[in-house]
Amino acid sequence: MKKVNKRYNKRNRVLTPRQKQVVTRKLGLLLSTLMIAVVLSVFVSGLGSKAKAADNYHKYYTSIAIMPGDTITEYYNTYGEHYKNSSDYIEEVCMINSIDADDLKAGNYIIVPYYSLEVK
Repeated sequence: MKKVNKRYNKRNRVLTPRQKQVVTRKLGLLLSTLMIAVVLSVFVSGLGSKAKAADNYHKYYTSIAIMPGDTITEYYNTYGEHYKNSSDYIEEVCMINSIDADDLKAGNYIIVPYYSLEVK
């Protein structure tokens, strides 16, 4: 009678506990990588979709010195004409600068986005 090694039996393939652990680890890593890729793509596409700029406009950033009494809404009136609304612009400025909307301090600088037809 022929002996059959259970580990490599083609009909009933049995994985050792170590093989199961390796397969589980690889599947977990694959799923984690896919989830991170999806989250990043949603995040990146979300940044671009908040502006309603036409295809021929180019997005740029500029640094602005904050003067006493300045608000992000004033910057929206100057630079944010291509955004759907002021809250989208304010949210993006706050995210870029890691600040809250009321954290502006005279003498500091912030970076604000704007759109231009001109290629710079």
